[in-house]
Amino acid sequence: MRTSFSLAALFRNPIFWLGVAMCLFGLVILRFNGPNWKKSIINSDGRGYYYFLPALSTADKTYQSTLESEKQIVGNSAPQLYILKTDEGKYTNKCYPGVAVLQSPFYLLATGLDYLSGAEFNAYSDTHLLAFFWASMLYVFLSMVFFQKSLALFFGSVKYTWLISILLVFGTNVWYQAVFYCGLSHHYSLFLFSVFCWNVLRYKRDPHLKHLVYTGIILGLLFLVRPTNVMVLAFLPFLLGSWESFVKVWKLLLQFRNTHLISFVISCAVVLSILPFITYWQTGHFFYWSYQGEGFDFKGKHLIDTWFSYRVGIFVLTPLALLALVGLFHWLRKNSYLFITWLLPFVAITYILSSWWCWDYQSFFGHRGFTEFQFLFSFPLLFSFQVIRSSGLKYTLLGLVLMYMGIRSYQKLTGIYNQQRFTAYTYWKSMFDFNSRIGDKYYVFANCQPYGRVVSSKELVPEKLRYEEFDENKEFGSGTDYFFTDKSKHIRYFCEVHINKQLLNDGDWKGVNVVFVGESVAGEIVHYSSFPMYHFYKEGRKEWSVFDIQEEYYPFFDSSHKMIVYIWNKGKKQFKVDDFRIQLKKIDSRK
Repeated sequence: MRTSFSLAALFRNPIFWLGVAMCLFGLVILRFNGPNWKKSIINSDGRGYYYFLPALSTADKTYQSTLESEKQIVGNSAPQLYILKTDEGKYTNKCYPGVAVLQSPFYLLATGLDYLSGAEFNAYSDTHLLAFFWASMLYVFLSMVFFQKSLALFFGSVKYTWLISILLVFGTNVWYQAVFYCGLSHHYSLFLFSVFCWNVLRYKRDPHLKHLVYTGIILGLLFLVRPTNVMVLAFLPFLLGSWESFVKVWKLLLQFRNTHLISFVISCAVVLSILPFITYWQTGHFFYWSYQGEGFDFKGKHLIDTWFSYRVGIFVLTPLALLALVGLFHWLRKNSYLFITWLLPFVAITYILSSWWCWDYQSFFGHRGFTEFQFLFSFPLLFSFQVIRSSGLKYTLLGLVLMYMGIRSYQKLTGIYNQQRFTAYTYWKSMFDFNSRIGDKYYVFANCQPYGRVVSSKELVPEKLRYEEFDENKEFGSGTDYFFTDKSKHIRYFCEVHINKQLLNDGDWKGVNVVFVGESVAGEIVHYSSFPMYHFYKEGRKEWSVFDIQEEYYPFFDSSHKMIVYIWNKGKKQFKVDDFRIQLKKIDSRK
């Protein structure tokens, strides 16, 4: 009888069924990735986060053997952007170690399984990569579980809490990053945010020391994963729910005899101490700023873009945020404390995120930099469901939101577009495009200007390309070149290309590229990038259209001596170009 009762309770528990669904979902994704499943696990910035584990476990201070092992997955041609060489000739990982800390139990498990099976140690074995993938799935699953608990504590009710927690993952870009870029930090941060909120709310309800110690540990981990995560502290007044609760908690913390505040600080500091020790192991110094040549520009130039642009706008590309505004406006009328303590942190967080030099975070699906902070919307979103009385209206709005996310997800998975960094034209043009037989019809490559001060600017205008026609007999258009005069560590060059173009028949732009080359003093190609010359592959038929593209050169890093830019008509298309010009900016990062 006891076993039957336990099984019945298990089957009634939504956590069990959510876990089953996540396992099935993970298996589907692995099958969807097919033979390239390994590259979907070790990719992008996740490569840098993972380096800590094999390097530390093998005492590989130079990371060279780790990089050699990685090549069996990513190939020899994949650029290496994360291991930096210091002025003293030592090597350091540019990334922060928080993701590696969270991955470490699964890394140790995979290492143990390989050892027991008699396999030779390889940190990039199938066992390690599968453990890496399922760790990502687990942390996303736990994010939903702990946010459900947090919402239930905050609102004093479980109604809609499971729905909102699941929407936080599958109604946004979280699910995509977690399964296709599972090495990125954002869903790990989301998990930590969920546990952080849960412990703060538990401390508010029952102020035991252990809840505060756990909160300090989580805050330390949040910093190690992504330093800007500590902005969650600005959300504390909201989580406490009222001015009275806020004052009560602060009075309790400031009673030094109960050691609550000092325990919180110590627990956080113990976790944070991991960073200087790892930095010392790498460089011989307890502090090293690995993001040299990068930084923040606090002029607020891209705050509105972060909210409303077609390129990465939160309210444009993640419409659940719009639905959450219903609850926020209700707070404006009924509860000014919740309104103010939610709005001010939201504005501050987006202001700081939008001030990073790469303000769009090279986002491929939604706003990548804001992924983890989407949890902010879960509170007013749940309240929206409470205040919208009409079930028909409520679920119609939700249906429209999910339909939009479903369309964009389908388009991304089938390759209809490669990056969700739309222009106004491509956003609406692509809205109901389901023709997946033609991939990458919408291609936007819009680079952000490097961090620093523009010290000089030069316009390059090749005479032959002021007006030039191309056809099947003309593969290369005359471009332009430039010799870099300053190759200092703090100097970057930003190349902005402008072209007016027109198709001469009913063809398209596929196979027409703008090529950027960097040559060394010896004439070797040390920098090469080639990008399609279109935003939509059929634009400019029988009329002129404008095309702009940008590329960054860093001569100190890749030894570029000469820049070459040209048009490559490898598709043998018929078109003409006019007003081909390049604005070349020299940028000094010593701001």
